[in-house]
Amino acid sequence: MKSRETHDVTIRDIREDDAGEVLTLQRAAFVQEALIYDSIQMAPFTQTLRVMVDAAAPADPVHRTSGGMVVV
Repeated sequence: MKSRETHDVTIRDIREDDAGEVLTLQRAAFVQEALIYDSIQMAPFTQTLRVMVDAAAPADPVHRTSGGMVVV
């Protein structure tokens, strides 16, 4: 019999207080591309937290675990 761990997941709109975590995920997602092009001069790395907050559309859903981490 397999052991299975379950987590409560809530899907909700991005909030301003999520922006830092979303920005971190965005940068992590583009590391491989930056290595391929040997440059971090691309929007995922140069975008500021303020721009991220302003650009986050209210209807963009994110998944949050019960631990409070964004797990897109």
